[in-house]
Amino acid sequence: MRSNVQHLVRAIAVTSACLGLAASAFATPDRVTVAWDPNPEPDIAGYNVYYGVVGSGVTNKVSPGTATQQQVISLKPQTQYWFYVTAFNTAGLESDPSQVLNYTTPVNQAPTVTLSGDKIAIIPGTIAVKAEASDDYLTPDQLTATWSQVSGPATVGIAGGSKFAPAFNFSVPGTYVFRVTVSDGVSSAQDEATIYAYQQVTDPPPGTVVPDIAGIYPSFDGMIIQWDSQVGANYRLAHKSDLNESTWTIIADNIASQGPTTYWVDGSGQFDQQGFYAIFQIP
Repeated sequence: MRSNVQHLVRAIAVTSACLGLAASAFATPDRVTVAWDPNPEPDIAGYNVYYGVVGSGVTNKVSPGTATQQQVISLKPQTQYWFYVTAFNTAGLESDPSQVLNYTTPVNQAPTVTLSGDKIAIIPGTIAVKAEASDDYLTPDQLTATWSQVSGPATVGIAGGSKFAPAFNFSVPGTYVFRVTVSDGVSSAQDEATIYAYQQVTDPPPGTVVPDIAGIYPSFDGMIIQWDSQVGANYRLAHKSDLNESTWTIIADNIASQGPTTYWVDGSGQFDQQGFYAIFQIP
Protein backbone atom coordinates (compact mmCIF):
# COMPACT_ATOMS: atom_id res chain seq x y z
CA MET A 1 0.00 0.00 0.00
CA ARG A 2 2.84 2.43 0.71
CA SER A 3 4.19 2.00 -2.82
CA ASN A 4 1.80 4.71 -4.02
CA VAL A 5 3.80 7.35 -2.19
CA GLN A 6 7.29 5.90 -2.03
CA HIS A 7 8.74 8.40 -4.51
CA LEU A 8 9.07 11.15 -1.95
CA VAL A 9 10.96 14.32 -2.61
CA ARG A 10 14.35 13.82 -4.15
CA ALA A 11 15.93 16.60 -2.10
CA ILE A 12 15.20 18.60 0.99
CA ALA A 13 16.86 21.87 1.83
CA VAL A 14 16.66 24.43 4.58
CA THR A 15 16.89 28.02 3.49
CA SER A 16 16.96 31.28 5.35
CA ALA A 17 13.60 32.84 6.06
CA CYS A 18 12.61 35.33 3.37
CA LEU A 19 10.82 38.57 4.15
CA GLY A 20 9.56 40.06 0.94
CA LEU A 21 11.53 39.50 -2.28
CA ALA A 22 14.63 37.34 -2.34
CA ALA A 23 16.69 40.36 -3.30
CA SER A 24 15.84 41.95 0.04
CA ALA A 25 15.60 38.81 2.15
CA PHE A 26 16.53 38.87 5.83
CA ALA A 27 17.39 35.84 7.88
CA THR A 28 16.22 35.61 11.46
CA PRO A 29 17.56 33.26 14.14
CA ASP A 30 14.08 32.08 15.15
CA ARG A 31 12.86 30.67 11.82
CA VAL A 32 13.86 28.83 8.65
CA THR A 33 12.04 27.75 5.50
CA VAL A 34 12.14 24.06 4.58
CA ALA A 35 11.71 23.46 0.82
CA TRP A 36 11.50 20.25 -1.24
CA ASP A 37 10.70 18.88 -4.71
CA PRO A 38 7.06 17.91 -5.33
CA ASN A 39 6.10 14.24 -5.24
CA PRO A 40 5.13 13.01 -8.76
CA GLU A 41 2.16 10.81 -7.74
CA PRO A 42 -1.25 12.28 -8.76
CA ASP A 43 -2.99 11.26 -5.52
CA ILE A 44 -0.71 13.19 -3.16
CA ALA A 45 -2.88 14.99 -0.61
CA GLY A 46 -0.11 16.87 1.21
CA TYR A 47 3.13 16.83 3.14
CA ASN A 48 4.29 16.74 6.74
CA VAL A 49 7.40 18.45 8.03
CA TYR A 50 8.93 16.91 11.14
CA TYR A 51 11.63 18.68 13.16
CA GLY A 52 13.23 18.94 16.57
CA VAL A 53 16.31 19.96 18.50
CA VAL A 54 19.14 17.49 17.95
CA GLY A 55 19.43 15.22 20.99
CA SER A 56 16.24 16.48 22.67
CA GLY A 57 14.08 13.46 21.83
CA VAL A 58 11.13 15.78 21.04
CA THR A 59 9.47 15.68 17.61
CA ASN A 60 7.32 18.50 16.22
CA LYS A 61 5.19 18.44 13.09
CA VAL A 62 3.71 21.06 10.77
CA SER A 63 1.67 20.37 7.63
CA PRO A 64 1.74 22.88 4.75
CA GLY A 65 -0.88 21.02 2.69
CA THR A 66 0.24 20.52 -0.88
CA ALA A 67 2.75 23.38 -0.80
CA THR A 68 6.36 22.33 -1.23
CA GLN A 69 7.83 24.60 1.40
CA GLN A 70 7.09 25.43 5.02
CA GLN A 71 8.38 28.15 7.29
CA VAL A 72 9.19 26.80 10.73
CA ILE A 73 9.08 29.47 13.41
CA SER A 74 9.78 29.94 17.13
CA LEU A 75 13.20 28.31 16.91
CA LYS A 76 15.96 28.93 19.43
CA PRO A 77 18.98 30.93 18.24
CA GLN A 78 22.33 29.13 17.92
CA THR A 79 20.68 25.70 18.22
CA GLN A 80 21.05 22.62 15.98
CA TYR A 81 17.78 21.26 14.56
CA TRP A 82 16.93 18.22 12.39
CA PHE A 83 14.25 18.19 9.68
CA TYR A 84 12.65 15.61 7.38
CA VAL A 85 9.57 15.52 5.16
CA THR A 86 6.95 12.87 4.39
CA ALA A 87 4.15 12.81 1.85
CA PHE A 88 0.67 11.37 2.34
CA ASN A 89 -1.95 10.43 -0.24
CA THR A 90 -5.71 10.75 -0.44
CA ALA A 91 -6.07 7.39 1.30
CA GLY A 92 -4.21 8.76 4.31
CA LEU A 93 -1.11 6.63 3.75
CA GLU A 94 2.19 8.31 4.68
CA SER A 95 5.49 7.76 2.93
CA ASP A 96 8.83 6.90 4.42
CA PRO A 97 10.75 10.01 5.54
CA SER A 98 13.15 11.87 3.32
CA GLN A 99 16.76 12.12 4.33
CA VAL A 100 17.34 14.07 7.51
CA LEU A 101 18.86 17.51 7.24
CA ASN A 102 20.59 19.26 10.15
CA TYR A 103 20.57 23.03 10.43
CA THR A 104 21.99 25.32 13.11
CA THR A 105 20.16 28.60 13.64
CA PRO A 106 22.43 31.65 13.67
CA VAL A 107 23.44 33.66 16.72
CA ASN A 108 21.05 36.45 17.56
CA GLN A 109 22.64 39.71 18.56
CA ALA A 110 20.50 42.13 20.51
CA PRO A 111 19.49 45.24 18.58
CA THR A 112 21.06 48.56 19.41
CA VAL A 113 19.25 51.81 20.07
CA THR A 114 20.56 55.27 20.85
CA LEU A 115 18.60 58.36 21.75
CA SER A 116 19.94 61.64 20.46
CA GLY A 117 21.23 62.99 23.76
CA ASP A 118 19.70 65.08 26.52
CA LYS A 119 17.60 67.95 25.23
CA ILE A 120 16.08 71.27 26.24
CA ALA A 121 12.56 72.06 25.10
CA ILE A 122 10.63 75.31 25.27
CA ILE A 123 7.04 74.83 26.36
CA PRO A 124 4.18 74.79 25.82
CA GLY A 125 4.79 72.82 22.65
CA THR A 126 5.18 69.47 20.93
CA ILE A 127 8.70 68.09 21.04
CA ALA A 128 10.09 65.16 19.03
CA VAL A 129 12.45 62.67 20.67
CA LYS A 130 14.49 60.73 18.12
CA ALA A 131 16.07 57.27 18.33
CA GLU A 132 18.50 55.44 16.04
CA ALA A 133 18.13 51.64 15.96
CA SER A 134 19.89 48.79 14.17
CA ASP A 135 19.91 44.99 14.20
CA ASP A 136 22.06 42.18 12.84
CA TYR A 137 19.18 40.63 10.84
CA LEU A 138 16.24 43.03 10.68
CA THR A 139 15.87 46.49 9.22
CA PRO A 140 14.76 49.25 11.62
CA ASP A 141 11.20 49.20 10.25
CA GLN A 142 10.95 45.50 11.22
CA LEU A 143 11.88 46.19 14.84
CA THR A 144 9.34 47.13 17.49
CA ALA A 145 9.81 50.24 19.59
CA THR A 146 8.08 50.87 22.92
CA TRP A 147 8.31 54.28 24.59
CA SER A 148 7.71 54.97 28.26
CA GLN A 149 8.03 57.92 30.61
CA VAL A 150 10.36 57.12 33.48
CA SER A 151 9.89 60.30 35.48
CA GLY A 152 8.68 63.86 35.30
CA PRO A 153 6.42 66.35 37.07
CA ALA A 154 3.46 65.54 34.79
CA THR A 155 2.32 62.72 32.53
CA VAL A 156 3.26 63.37 28.92
CA GLY A 157 1.39 61.66 26.11
CA ILE A 158 2.56 60.83 22.60
CA ALA A 159 1.06 63.31 20.17
CA GLY A 160 2.00 61.84 16.80
CA GLY A 161 5.28 61.31 15.00
CA SER A 162 6.78 57.93 14.11
CA LYS A 163 7.88 54.92 16.16
CA PHE A 164 11.49 56.14 16.22
CA ALA A 165 10.63 59.85 16.49
CA PRO A 166 7.46 60.27 18.56
CA ALA A 167 6.21 63.72 19.42
CA PHE A 168 5.47 64.48 23.07
CA ASN A 169 3.17 67.29 24.13
CA PHE A 170 4.67 69.21 27.08
CA SER A 171 2.71 71.70 29.14
CA VAL A 172 4.41 71.60 32.55
CA PRO A 173 8.05 72.70 33.04
CA GLY A 174 10.50 70.37 34.73
CA THR A 175 12.85 67.45 34.16
CA TYR A 176 11.52 64.45 32.25
CA VAL A 177 13.17 61.10 31.51
CA PHE A 178 11.99 58.91 28.63
CA ARG A 179 12.97 55.36 27.75
CA VAL A 180 12.72 53.52 24.45
CA THR A 181 12.89 49.71 24.27
CA VAL A 182 13.60 48.14 20.88
CA SER A 183 13.02 44.43 20.21
CA ASP A 184 13.74 42.05 17.35
CA GLY A 185 11.32 39.48 18.75
CA VAL A 186 14.06 37.54 20.52
CA SER A 187 16.09 40.10 22.46
CA SER A 188 15.84 43.79 23.19
CA ALA A 189 17.83 46.91 24.05
CA GLN A 190 16.92 50.23 25.58
CA ASP A 191 18.18 53.75 26.08
CA GLU A 192 17.05 56.79 28.04
CA ALA A 193 17.11 60.53 27.45
CA THR A 194 16.37 63.51 29.63
CA ILE A 195 14.27 66.43 28.44
CA TYR A 196 14.50 69.67 30.39
CA ALA A 197 11.27 71.55 29.71
CA TYR A 198 11.56 75.32 30.17
CA GLN A 199 8.64 77.69 30.31
CA GLN A 200 9.21 80.63 27.99
CA VAL A 201 9.40 83.83 30.05
CA THR A 202 8.58 87.10 28.30
CA ASP A 203 8.66 89.29 31.43
CA PRO A 204 11.38 88.13 33.85
CA PRO A 205 11.02 89.12 37.54
CA PRO A 206 12.84 92.25 38.72
CA GLY A 207 16.49 91.65 39.56
CA THR A 208 16.75 88.60 37.31
CA VAL A 209 19.85 88.49 35.14
CA VAL A 210 18.79 87.13 31.75
CA PRO A 211 21.60 84.93 30.36
CA ASP A 212 21.92 86.81 27.09
CA ILE A 213 24.91 85.83 24.97
CA ALA A 214 27.35 88.74 24.92
CA GLY A 215 29.72 87.32 22.36
CA ILE A 216 30.96 84.27 20.47
CA TYR A 217 34.64 84.21 19.53
CA PRO A 218 36.76 81.59 17.74
CA SER A 219 39.85 80.32 19.51
CA PHE A 220 42.53 77.71 18.82
CA ASP A 221 40.64 75.06 20.82
CA GLY A 222 37.01 75.87 20.00
CA MET A 223 34.46 78.64 20.28
CA ILE A 224 34.33 80.94 23.28
CA ILE A 225 30.74 81.66 24.28
CA GLN A 226 30.29 84.51 26.74
CA TRP A 227 27.03 85.50 28.46
CA ASP A 228 25.58 87.70 31.19
CA SER A 229 25.24 85.65 34.35
CA GLN A 230 23.95 85.84 37.88
CA VAL A 231 26.27 85.20 40.82
CA GLY A 232 25.68 81.74 42.29
CA ALA A 233 23.69 80.46 39.33
CA ASN A 234 24.42 77.40 37.14
CA TYR A 235 23.82 77.13 33.42
CA ARG A 236 23.32 74.76 30.50
CA LEU A 237 24.88 75.52 27.14
CA ALA A 238 22.85 74.20 24.20
CA HIS A 239 23.09 74.18 20.44
CA LYS A 240 20.94 73.41 17.42
CA SER A 241 21.71 73.55 13.73
CA ASP A 242 18.32 74.87 12.64
CA LEU A 243 16.03 77.25 14.50
CA ASN A 244 13.05 75.17 13.32
CA GLU A 245 14.22 72.21 15.42
CA SER A 246 11.92 71.60 18.38
CA THR A 247 14.68 70.96 20.93
CA TRP A 248 18.14 72.17 21.84
CA THR A 249 20.96 69.66 22.31
CA ILE A 250 22.90 70.12 25.54
CA ILE A 251 26.67 70.33 24.94
CA ALA A 252 27.68 71.47 28.43
CA ASP A 253 25.78 71.16 31.70
CA ASN A 254 26.03 72.59 35.20
CA ILE A 255 28.36 75.44 34.29
CA ALA A 256 28.94 77.50 37.44
CA SER A 257 28.58 81.27 37.21
CA GLN A 258 31.89 83.13 37.11
CA GLY A 259 30.31 86.37 38.22
CA PRO A 260 28.45 89.00 36.19
CA THR A 261 29.93 87.44 33.05
CA THR A 262 30.57 83.75 32.37
CA TYR A 263 32.29 82.11 29.42
CA TRP A 264 32.72 78.58 28.15
CA VAL A 265 34.95 77.11 25.46
CA ASP A 266 32.98 74.79 23.19
CA GLY A 267 35.40 72.22 21.81
CA SER A 268 32.69 69.87 20.51
CA GLY A 269 33.18 70.89 16.89
CA GLN A 270 29.98 72.90 16.54
CA PHE A 271 32.02 75.86 15.30
CA ASP A 272 32.65 73.96 12.07
CA GLN A 273 28.91 73.88 11.37
CA GLN A 274 26.14 76.39 10.90
CA GLY A 275 24.07 76.62 14.04
CA PHE A 276 22.87 78.53 17.05
CA TYR A 277 23.79 78.63 20.74
CA ALA A 278 21.53 79.30 23.70
CA ILE A 279 22.14 79.61 27.46
CA PHE A 280 19.64 78.25 29.99
CA GLN A 281 19.80 78.86 33.73
CA ILE A 282 19.30 75.74 35.81
CA PRO A 283 16.26 76.25 38.08
